[in-house]
Amino acid sequence: MDALTKSLTALLDGLANDAAPTEYDGLLDDLLTALPGPSHPELAAAARGAHQAVAHRRQRERQLAVLYDTARDLVALRDVGATLGAVVERAHQVLPGADVTYLCLRDQETGGFYVLASVGLISPEFKHVKVPPGRGMSAEIERTRAALRVTRYLDDSAIMHDSGLDRALAKDGLASVLGAPLIARDEVLGVLFAANRHERAFTDEETALITALADFAALAIDNAHLFADATESRRTIEADNLALRRSAELHDRLARLVIRGAEVADVADALADVFTGQLLLLDRNDSLLAYRGLSASADAGGPEGVIAVDSDLLRDIGESRRTGRCVVRDDAEPPRLVSAVGTGRTFLGALVLARPAPVTSLDVRNLERAAQIVALLTLRQEAIVEAEERVRGELLGELLANHAPPTEATRLRACARHFDLARAQVTLAVRVASEEDVPKVRRKVLDLARTEEGIAGDFAGLLAVVLPAESAKDAAARLHQRIQRELGVAVVVCGVPPVDPRTGRLAGCFETARRGVALLEALGRTDAHASTEDLMLYGVLFDASRKEDLARFLDSTLGALRAHDRDQGSDLVGTLTVFFDSGGNAAEAARRMFVHPNTVTKRLDRVASLLGADWQTDHENLALRVALRLHQLSEHD
Repeated sequence: MDALTKSLTALLDGLANDAAPTEYDGLLDDLLTALPGPSHPELAAAARGAHQAVAHRRQRERQLAVLYDTARDLVALRDVGATLGAVVERAHQVLPGADVTYLCLRDQETGGFYVLASVGLISPEFKHVKVPPGRGMSAEIERTRAALRVTRYLDDSAIMHDSGLDRALAKDGLASVLGAPLIARDEVLGVLFAANRHERAFTDEETALITALADFAALAIDNAHLFADATESRRTIEADNLALRRSAELHDRLARLVIRGAEVADVADALADVFTGQLLLLDRNDSLLAYRGLSASADAGGPEGVIAVDSDLLRDIGESRRTGRCVVRDDAEPPRLVSAVGTGRTFLGALVLARPAPVTSLDVRNLERAAQIVALLTLRQEAIVEAEERVRGELLGELLANHAPPTEATRLRACARHFDLARAQVTLAVRVASEEDVPKVRRKVLDLARTEEGIAGDFAGLLAVVLPAESAKDAAARLHQRIQRELGVAVVVCGVPPVDPRTGRLAGCFETARRGVALLEALGRTDAHASTEDLMLYGVLFDASRKEDLARFLDSTLGALRAHDRDQGSDLVGTLTVFFDSGGNAAEAARRMFVHPNTVTKRLDRVASLLGADWQTDHENLALRVALRLHQLSEHD
């Protein structure tokens, strides 16, 4: 092979193998030397042009390959954050001449732009820069929706500069900047930038490349958003379907509860399977019947952290009663739903659900439906109880109306009602001060009788209670205190010591208790409790139905003393009471009253001046003692 052929072959191999410019120039010089004749400038220029064209085409092929790979990879990405990071990385690959690439997204709230991802930035300030609306290259690119290249950014007067952005660019030493918009669905999502720390003019080819990459990036970001929206929609649909399934299951379960006549507390169990959080079931007196989702307190034996039944909750219950709808309190802590339980004007209680999760319309419907089921079950239970109490009332009537021992039929009825005739029973008579309070007091009395294995009901215009107890005084106090504590209603309760019901003495016991209630009322007591042992003497001495005679007796014996105490601010009545309780010993009375004996003596002298010198004779003494005891009954529990 001659030298010319060898040189030509080497040059063509260099062109085919993308030889470096210096290497290619050496091969070209060898060829030109091997050619005969003078220099060949046209051939040299053509050969160099061919090498540059091939090199440019090879570069374009690499750039297009990167764009293709970028498009393929971006389409596969589903996470917006990963997509933005990949966009900036690929931009740096496509534009190897750029020192920095970064991506700014549009702030949907302010309308400005902020840096979200970058490659090559040095300044931490730049990585967190936020550009206000109408400032910087971003605003101009958004306005024109076209790429923009600036050779000396800080000196370019055509741009509305921002001091924060300019300071960040200067700290990072950036001079020349090229940017292209990310547009999807006719909306500018952001701007993709390439920048250099030295001044240079970006080429049309670089501008086209970053524009193409920005278009790919916009589509990828839009796809990622769509995928995220679709994923969220799928999750929402799945959650809604789950909620609907649970709602349907709840409906079926509540229906089964009604059919089999379950307890009201069973509704709380069914709701606890559907709702998370604290679930409270209150009765008509706003007392806690059941709770779910809470732990029991070892100290108090009750629920720990139970929602307080405060004025705000009672207001919500009242609003639900008025509107007949569930009340939603998103501003409460924790947020809660409140649904009153009732039918028409009859209030039976309330359901309260408290939880931090957002409240849906399905939650509201489920709680309202559950409140209706609770109302049905409550009415059913009350109907059963009322039927039971009617039967018990019949038994009560037989025992209180007949002075003879119980018949065999009465014994069988008592056995069926689990009322033990073999146990000694206390008899209580109850008078309610206000007629409108009678129904709720009746329910409370019936409840007490049930829990203590007794019987109760209406009899002879009063509420009558017969229950096993050892002390009539304690039983009367316990019933009175419970009514006061749970209802706040004024009642008069009088109890008769226990007797054997098999003797037929319950009828007489109730009559005695009734007379005790009447005596307390005659003394002006409308909210009190006592036993007939406390009132025995006075019941014998006075007919309680003759209130005028009782008042006249008290006035004739104590009227002068009470008038003196009222006018002078003294306590002659109290002193005389302690004097008699001390066995007529003035010194002992002074000790009990924590006063000097002379003080007691002077007070007794004043008593004598008001009542007469014979006030300590047996006749007058007895009348005074009885009057003082009646006075105590009329003034104190």
